[in-house]
Amino acid sequence: MVEEDSERGNKRERWWRSAQKSTRMRVVDFIDDPDLAAPLDVFLRSVIEQRYQAESRFVSELPRWMDQWYDKAVFNDARLSLTPEEAAAMSAEVDAVIDRYRRDARPGDHNVIAHWSAFPRQPQPERPDTAMSG
Repeated sequence: MVEEDSERGNKRERWWRSAQKSTRMRVVDFIDDPDLAAPLDVFLRSVIEQRYQAESRFVSELPRWMDQWYDKAVFNDARLSLTPEEAAAMSAEVDAVIDRYRRDARPGDHNVIAHWSAFPRQPQPERPDTAMSG
């Protein structure tokens, strides 16, 4: 799953990178094994942190990208009301779209990161100071 990143580090420091171009993981494959609960938690939190770092870096580098990406880079957040089956179907459709665009790099390409997650959330209760009366 990992390989040495020979472009980083020095003789004393060794850096590692993912050996694959994407990661697709089903939590259900790991959740029933009590020995994997802690490593799964660490892994998922690491993925979330890496996503944050990638997006934060892009925001810090906005001036560099503005000539070509000013109207093309997207940050999207959608809150939907779905059944688990609908969420799974939507995720499969998103995966299919991503797979359609997957190809070897060509001249003029940029490395583009596409993050995708779909997960349930408990609704947050309304705070009394923001609730509308009427």
